[in-house]
Amino acid sequence: MVIAQNTPTRLSAYLPVLLALSAGGFLVIYKAILHWVSPLILLSTVMGGTALLIGSYILCFQGIRRLKVRRRFYGLLLLLGLCATILNGSMIWAVELSETSQVSLLLRRDIIFSALIGFLFFGERISRQGVSGLLLMSAGAFLVLRMLPWQLQVPSNGDMLAVLAGCLLSTSAI
Repeated sequence: MVIAQNTPTRLSAYLPVLLALSAGGFLVIYKAILHWVSPLILLSTVMGGTALLIGSYILCFQGIRRLKVRRRFYGLLLLLGLCATILNGSMIWAVELSETSQVSLLLRRDIIFSALIGFLFFGERISRQGVSGLLLMSAGAFLVLRMLPWQLQVPSNGDMLAVLAGCLLSTSAI
């Protein structure tokens, strides 16, 4: 039997770009919807719709056996669900309180948090180029937040919610 190797394809090269574009598109759609509904209604719709779509997919394509979960994983699933709800909630409220472009930029701080978590908890190495990139991204985040070292200015609530969402996004990725 031949085992498929993990070789990059054209689609895998463009997938991160497509995902970034779709994430930015969702934020714009969220901003438009927030003109008519409250953040709590939007959060409930997003989370409920996601559960319905994923549950339907599993039932249709993988069968009911895939929905069975061992009792020892109930706590972990509850924790993951709580983190996902806080992540989506903070992202939606950030979009309501701040500019969409600013929230989008701050959400991408998940890369910094993921690298730090990987380094601190899993012993992953960060190359010199990686450290340079992380420092540049951090400087960019401070500029977007308008937090300069010589100014003691607190960013807006929406910006801080976007940073929280970026942090939670990195933990969900790990």
